[in-house]
Amino acid sequence: MFVESCWRMVVYLIMFLYFHQDVAKNTMQGVNGMFLSDLSYEVSFQEFLQKWK
Repeated sequence: MFVESCWRMVVYLIMFLYFHQDVAKNTMQGVNGMFLSDLSYEVSFQEFLQKWK
């Protein structure tokens, strides 16, 4: 996706809320996987992980 990371998280939140209506396992795992994948590239999240290691 060619959007800034801040807006990408907003898109993931919208996708999560939309697909939460249909709680199919495969759908939610896909959304959560994409979110966690992008979260691992966030600098603030990496700093958080380093602080708690």
